[in-house]
Order: sequence, then C-alpha cells, then structure tokens
Amino acid sequence: MNRKLLLLGSQSSHRRPLVGPLRVVHHALAKTHSYADNTGPRRVLFCSNFCALRDCYDNNPVWLTDLDTIVKAGYQGVRIFRILGESDTSGYFAGRTVQPSWGPSVLVKYAKACKERGLRLQLSSGHQWEHQEFERIPWERSWAEMIQAEALTEVISLIEGDNEYWQNATWRDSDEQIALYGQLAAMFKQVLHPTPFFACGAPQDEAPERIYRASTHSDVCEIHTSRDIDKIVRRPFGIWYWEGNPGIFPKPYWHGEPTPFSGGPDDFMPTPSAGRQIAQFAISQLTGGAVSYFDGWDVRSVESIDIDALTFWTAPRFLEALPEDVATWGHVPGGEVWWWQGPGKRFAVVFDEQWGEGAMGAPKPVGDWKAFGPDNKVIDGSGPVTFAKLGSNFGGALIVGDFQ
Repeated sequence: MNRKLLLLGSQSSHRRPLVGPLRVVHHALAKTHSYADNTGPRRVLFCSNFCALRDCYDNNPVWLTDLDTIVKAGYQGVRIFRILGESDTSGYFAGRTVQPSWGPSVLVKYAKACKERGLRLQLSSGHQWEHQEFERIPWERSWAEMIQAEALTEVISLIEGDNEYWQNATWRDSDEQIALYGQLAAMFKQVLHPTPFFACGAPQDEAPERIYRASTHSDVCEIHTSRDIDKIVRRPFGIWYWEGNPGIFPKPYWHGEPTPFSGGPDDFMPTPSAGRQIAQFAISQLTGGAVSYFDGWDVRSVESIDIDALTFWTAPRFLEALPEDVATWGHVPGGEVWWWQGPGKRFAVVFDEQWGEGAMGAPKPVGDWKAFGPDNKVIDGSGPVTFAKLGSNFGGALIVGDFQ
C-alpha cells in the first residue's frame, strides 16, 4: 500500500475558471440538476471569506493576497457578505462589519479585482434593517446598478437574500420576508444582465417543506446541511435521493456552508476528519451541487484566508479527481452504497467510516483506485476497498478508479 501526502502551500496551482455565466442544466438519465458555463458541464467549487469587503475598505493588504491565494489554491470564486452586521462598535461583528453606506462602492472595487483574476462571487447578506420595507430594495438596487454600469455582472454567480434567513433576516421566516425576496429577485432580473442566480438563503434544516420554501423565487437552493457527525455525508446525498425519488427536487443545490474542518476560532460543529469533509464535498458534487468551502477562520478573522486550514489547499486538488461532467454519470446498480460510472470502466464512490465495512461491497470487481481524504492524503489501492487499505480512523473518503 502506497500512502503519499500531497504537497501543500505555494506549489498548489489548479485553475478551473468559469467561462461565461453559469446556467442550470438537467440530466434526465443521471437524475441530477447541476451547473454549466460556456464550456459545458462544470463542477462548482467556491470558498468563503465573510469580511472580505471590510478588509478591502480598511486597506488591509490581505484582501488582495487572499484573492491571489484563492486563485492559487484552485477555487473558482468566493462567498462574501455585501452587507454585514449593524454597529461597528459592539456586537458579534464589531470592527468587522460591512456598512450600507460604503458597501456598494467597495463591492465594485472588489469585483473588479475578482474579474482581473477570473474569480466569481457569491454574495450573502447579514443585516437587521430598521425599516426594511422602505430601505432595502433601494439599497440593493443601488449596488446592482453600480455593478451593471461597470460591466461586472458576470462576476456575480449567486445572490443570497440573507444568510440563513430563518434566523437572521429582519422578518425571519415569515410570508412577508419571502415576499420581499420575490421583489428582490424581480429587481435583480430587471437591473443585472446577465442576471446572476438568486436564492432566498439556507433553510433551517432539510425538511422537504423547508427546502421548497427556501427555494421560492429562487433559481437554485442555497443550503447548509446538518453537521452532526452521522449526517455530514448522508444529508447532502439525502436531499438529492429524496427518499427513493432521486432528482425529484427540481433545482440544483448550492452548499454554502458545509461542515468545516476543526481548528478555526468560529467553528460550529466542525469535523476533525479531513476524509469525512472531502466525502461531504464529493457527494455534493456527484449529485450535482455546487460547494463553497467554509471553515471557522472565514467568519471574522483578519488573518490570511488559508491560516491553519490544511484542507483549504487539498480540497480543490482532491476534487479534481472528479471530471467536470461527473453529475451526468449514471449509477451502477448493486452494492450497498451508490456507485457512479462514467466513460468506459471509470467509477467514483464515497464512503463514510461509520457506515461499516459491509457498505464497501462493490457492484463489480474493482481494479486500481485512489482514495482522497483519509488523513488528508491520497492512497493508492487495487482490488476491493477495505478499512485496512484506507487506514485506521480514516473518517471518510472519495474513491475514484476503474472496474475490472
């Protein structure tokens, strides 16, 4: 068995820039809804940096070095907040807020820097409006018109109404709040061309009725699935599989805050397993979803985006094992977990250690394969996939190889 640790840091360079605006595509045979750009089907992988506009406003040099790091690591875009927090002197985001008075002009500056680097933006929001019914639409229109005037609309891939609107929006999960998102979506379609995707924001959990509600007025469903250890990998699969009706939910998902790797100051329910984190990302992309890497350093930190975040570098490299069109692959019957088969004998599968070794039974004899993620490594193997080959406490893994 050959275990090798991939080189990290400044040597990483895996460019997969998006070309033209993103669009939704539907694959009847694969029963998936996924993404494409002008080149065809795409796997979408962004990362997060909540306070990026604050760093830009404060002229902290990290705002530019972070963008260069994001490019070097191999991400296609970054999730930031166009408005964040209320008071800049108190509260959770004190000193790190993105204020409505200066946010639009700084967003234009930041978007220009992204355009120069071939990066895209996922714009979230976190602000309590005193008079949302009068203030919000004009403010949102103001930055949209500035972006349109500067020919920067293609830089923006997704606009979220609010981050986890059910707990953070001014009117929470009310009919009035959902109706306001309808007004926002209509305004963005009027002002921004090409129009980015719009999503209300992540629902409270994966209950079907909440997923449908969160996707009202939305082009895609932005979602933050459960972080309990027994759900990290199951839930991204479950919201596609839909209790035996895979693909019945008609829109693709955008996984905006997947479970972070432990170590950041603002981690919430993180996982200590790099393998399980990679398995989570991989199952999201196999089923057509976009993913935005997230860890506890991305929330309020003034440090570099990759500080103490080992999997920040390896996630794009490991996921490169999946081709751009992987969401169009068919599913091989048999076995105890789902196996995806592509051209020829190529396959991809995801395992979680807690499922037990019995779940690793393959539907066909297995030849050579590589496992991505255990101990943040790549493992070469051949023949049946076993716990012994993956190592003790491997957590989870993406495995790509060939059937015999």
